[in-house]
Amino acid sequence: MNITALIHTKRDKRNLIKVFYIALIILIAFGFYKNGIYLYIHDLISLFDVFIFIYFYGISILIGFILAKLMNINKGEMILFSLIVTSTLSINTNLIIYPILLFISLFISFYLAKRWEFNPLALAHLLMIIALFLGKYQYANIGESLEIFNYNLFDIFIGFGVGGISSSSLLLVLLSFLILASNPFYRRNIPIASFLSFIIILLGVFFITQDLSYLEKLLNGNVYFGFVFIATYLYSGPDTKKDTFIYGLALGIISALLVFIIPIYEAYIVAIFLCSIIYSIIHEIYIKKYLQDIESMV
Repeated sequence: MNITALIHTKRDKRNLIKVFYIALIILIAFGFYKNGIYLYIHDLISLFDVFIFIYFYGISILIGFILAKLMNINKGEMILFSLIVTSTLSINTNLIIYPILLFISLFISFYLAKRWEFNPLALAHLLMIIALFLGKYQYANIGESLEIFNYNLFDIFIGFGVGGISSSSLLLVLLSFLILASNPFYRRNIPIASFLSFIIILLGVFFITQDLSYLEKLLNGNVYFGFVFIATYLYSGPDTKKDTFIYGLALGIISALLVFIIPIYEAYIVAIFLCSIIYSIIHEIYIKKYLQDIESMV
């Protein structure tokens, strides 16, 4: 089952996509400030480097448009999905290989998603990261790498911390969530439950260890961006209130546990992908059992 079964008209679906765009644009605007204008003001990058950010999103829109044509996917949706994946990547992503990797990763992910139910946005991110990790890859922009700015926990909450191009601000992610939650077809229970389980676990670890790094992880917007924009992908995962809440709880728990093993910037993506696969398997088993019960009753 997916959200298309619950949306009554194409207009409802278009409205939901529009709300996703509105919620995402807020974060993209901040990303442009943090990774472009802010660094330029502090003489850390040239004026040319400011427009690298625009390059990433321009390429993202172009690739989304091309893939929509090639794969017979709604143009507005495919461009949105491409923009979401781009928002989670590093500003240091190689400018030459970025278009190639984005195209290949999205193509493979959505091609496979036509045959198996899972979250293709998470897989696309993972495919890109696997390829990028073969070279030098880090999420910190030049100011963060040189540790020029003395950021406190409130700065991290606002978004001035290490993260994806446009996914570092927890404050703006929460604002985006409120915008999305206003749409009746947005599966708000997934991020709500994810927030709760993720926060409870990391707060518990912090109180036990008194290690401030766990508070920094807790206030990092990247994880919450994934819960709000990626975990709620329209065509995979549960739809009922009970199932979406359970799914969200599992997602938050797995994300929190993975933080102890791999970097936080990848932990939530792995968790989203794993949860979507696990749910798909469980759902398929349930459907087969349900059909068998129906047959035995005939």
